[in-house]
Amino acid sequence: GTDTGFEELGEVTVSHGGGSFVVEMSADGSYVGTRDEWKIRIESDEGAFVNMLDGTETGTWSVDGDTLTISSDVSDITVSFSAEVDGVLQELPFGGTQTTQTRAFTGSGGFSCSDDSFEATFDGFTSVFSRS
Repeated sequence: GTDTGFEELGEVTVSHGGGSFVVEMSADGSYVGTRDEWKIRIESDEGAFVNMLDGTETGTWSVDGDTLTISSDVSDITVSFSAEVDGVLQELPFGGTQTTQTRAFTGSGGFSCSDDSFEATFDGFTSVFSRS
């Protein structure tokens, strides 16, 4: 199976919980990923949790045949983790400003583009973005 990092919670459902993750891939090969209070919601038998990422990472991108490679050079992403208690998020005492491995969107993998979306798969995780 795919490693989610939440195996200790048992069966989990992961979904978008709010905020945005905007990726800019410029013609010169530069990459900017901006997370604006981007939340990942994790629901489990133990309850609901929200992982929030906020900040910017920069790096490079390249394509070789049907393989996309994205490398992150600099990251100032702040990470927080909260438990949902009676509909209210309670921040848990770990997280903080750190250089994070944003494994869902760095590395090498397959990709596809259409007029309205972009999709890339790295390490078994598929990210789907709406084009703007």
